[in-house]
Amino acid sequence: MTSALRPRTALVLFGSGLGAVLAVAGGCSDSTVVGEGQFSRAIELASDPAAPLPRLAWLPGSCPGPVGGCESFCDGPPDSCPASACLPFLIDSGTPLSILPSSDGTLSFGQDCVELRAAGGLLDAPEDPDILSGTTASFRLYNAPMVHAPGTEVDGWDWSAGDELTPVGVGGVIGGNILRDFSVELRHLVGEPPTLAFFSEYPGTETVLGDQGRAYVRLQYPGRLLGRLLNDRCELGPGLDCRLSDFNLNQDNQDLLFESTRALVDACVAPPPCTVSWINDACQQTTGGLNPTGCSDDMGESATLVVATGAPGVVLFEDSAGRLLGPLDQLPSCAAILPESDVPACFESDAGQLVLPGWPALDGLRRLRIRSLGLLEGLDQPSGDSPCTRLRDRRKGLERQCDLFHDEGRPYRPAAVPEASVGASVVVIGEVALGDEQTGPDTSAWLPTLIVPETAAPVIALRREVVPEGAQPDGLVGGALLSNTETVLDFTESVESPGVRVRCLDPGPRCLAAPTCESESPGAEGNTPGRTSCCFGLPSELIARVALEGEDKQAPRVEDACCSALPRAALIDLQSPGLDLCTGVDLP
Repeated sequence: MTSALRPRTALVLFGSGLGAVLAVAGGCSDSTVVGEGQFSRAIELASDPAAPLPRLAWLPGSCPGPVGGCESFCDGPPDSCPASACLPFLIDSGTPLSILPSSDGTLSFGQDCVELRAAGGLLDAPEDPDILSGTTASFRLYNAPMVHAPGTEVDGWDWSAGDELTPVGVGGVIGGNILRDFSVELRHLVGEPPTLAFFSEYPGTETVLGDQGRAYVRLQYPGRLLGRLLNDRCELGPGLDCRLSDFNLNQDNQDLLFESTRALVDACVAPPPCTVSWINDACQQTTGGLNPTGCSDDMGESATLVVATGAPGVVLFEDSAGRLLGPLDQLPSCAAILPESDVPACFESDAGQLVLPGWPALDGLRRLRIRSLGLLEGLDQPSGDSPCTRLRDRRKGLERQCDLFHDEGRPYRPAAVPEASVGASVVVIGEVALGDEQTGPDTSAWLPTLIVPETAAPVIALRREVVPEGAQPDGLVGGALLSNTETVLDFTESVESPGVRVRCLDPGPRCLAAPTCESESPGAEGNTPGRTSCCFGLPSELIARVALEGEDKQAPRVEDACCSALPRAALIDLQSPGLDLCTGVDLP
């Protein structure tokens, strides 16, 4: 096992509903969280790739724990589980402070050793001896600051998370105060086991990561993790004051500041379907589909979202949802969407429920589907074009990349021109474009979304933490971002530019990740030969045609330069024995 040590300040505002308490974790400036174990190696998760809520397993008690797998697995409230059972541990970037069940039924703070175990297969066969034998220790966290909460129910929270469609039990939570010290890679692809990997720093330069198709979504201005920084509240619960570990919370102790953990991203909500198509030997922006037309002038609406990996789908706050989607009462039923419909969202008939870690369940929520969601690289200054304008400009840049790829038979970086960006990353999920056989919207590809009243306690707490230093959040993006992607919470990038890296595991009409298009010759001006990063977002038919033009050449072929940007099925076809193209290119 290897280890990495990272210094940390340990005061964290816990904006949770544990008895409507603001709990503060205390420590001194030399406090460290030590990560030890399988750095960079994939650890199997208990998570549904179609509706991700990433969980590892852990065994309460000694740390290091016993060698081998778990004896049993229990996803009920911790106090209802046998002492020898492993419990699920939710990975949630949206929970500011990590949570463990207390051993004595009280609310307190501690610095703990937590041994995380692989959890692959536990959702489907938790009693299978072969599955249990695979739940071995994979990673340990030493001196991890934790809130210890009663393991039965805490002010209405019953140790669960998710929604009414995918409810899950929780035996603990790794929150933002620990995730912020690591890079964490989450991989979910339907048909293969979901995994997580820890890194002390994510490997690779921006150039190399862009060539892998990883779009870097830098956090929203001011470009860093946000949250409470002022020690203006000091209430830990009945019988607990500000004295923790012999340190007093006061305005003069600068080692005891609240720690920022909120990751805010620029978003464009419900942009209409639009892709770069190759039609009649020309590149053009269209809706895609069986009968493609030009893209709509509607660009969607700009928003600020918090990245919350423990939340299902997408969550929008009601006051923001009306601005982003129009009057909610006038949205059509998802069952009644017509081929010619251009609405940004539709409603589903059943009421929804949302459970966020540490909060009582929110019931009777409006459940929608929104057609798509774009995530944009944050600005480096307080003013600039809106996220939806930047998405439109990046799509125009992709069209120019396509033109040059068509003309030159290899990736090219276009010269800089106004309103056609190639120097920024963008991610779009949902119905990015219509599929080849579609004649109209397919709401099954739209993103499941819950609408939460702005008066709900979690919304009020979140907004108070972030405003005024950051923009007021309009909602959360959770499992929708993780589905069929490899998503990296890259909070160690630097103090100035943490962010989220996203790679589509099956690029196409349901997922677009377009990195910055880089030139092979840094600093060159004008149209210049580009790197593989300039391939992502180009029409798969054109990429395949260019690859076929190199059929009689010996590998490596310049015509294969964009093969890694192909959808999985198209890449498999070109690599078939009859063609033997795109050799050496692995499936994402």
